Amino acid sequence: LNLGGIWGTASVGDVTGLVREQTRRVRGVGNAELNFDDHLGQLSDVGVNYIGRFGPSLLLASVDDNGDFEIASMYQRPLDNKDYRFSLRYRQSQFDSDDELIEFDSTAIGFVGELTYGSTVFDLGLGLEQLNSDSMSLDRRYLSIGAARKIGLWTFSGEAHYGDIEGQDESAYALGLKYDIARGMSLNFGLNHSDANINVNGISILQEKQTQGLLSLRYSF
Repeated sequence: LNLGGIWGTASVGDVTGLVREQTRRVRGVGNAELNFDDHLGQLSDVGVNYIGRFGPSLLLASVDDNGDFEIASMYQRPLDNKDYRFSLRYRQSQFDSDDELIEFDSTAIGFVGELTYGSTVFDLGLGLEQLNSDSMSLDRRYLSIGAARKIGLWTFSGEAHYGDIEGQDESAYALGLKYDIARGMSLNFGLNHSDANINVNGISILQEKQTQGLLSLRYSF
């Protein structure tokens, strides 16, 4: 359900991810997917969303059915032969430890900067997150960077992520490739790796180690 006017658009339903999608780093091409590149705390899917455009800026907000929320601002404008985009995002949400023994209240802020020059895009994301429960408090910091370039029918992307929780590392990288075969049809490849083994006081906070290669034929319109 959408309701729009000169002051913006309000939506109800499965819409709480719209703030993230409007302000996130550019997705990797093909089947590339960079893990850990967001706050750990997440909103539930169902809620209310608002997006308002004021000149080159967007103001965005989401509230889910648990009362958790996310607010953000994005600014995008060309300058000479380059295009710049900046976003700032604040989220208050919930996060369950990997072993589901503890539920944390998450308070997080994220920044994204992006430069587009011709067929090349460079971007970075920075995040700070505090996880609080009755038994412990944890601090998380992360940095994600990426670049993508289109050359003829080929598009390439590379991304990397590094973060830490209380001095324990999380890392990931993603490489993507897309070949445009015909209008709407493409061959896509992705190589994705992630590694995290974070335990605090015997509680498993974040556990994942995998390397994945994906090849697919895709048609979209």
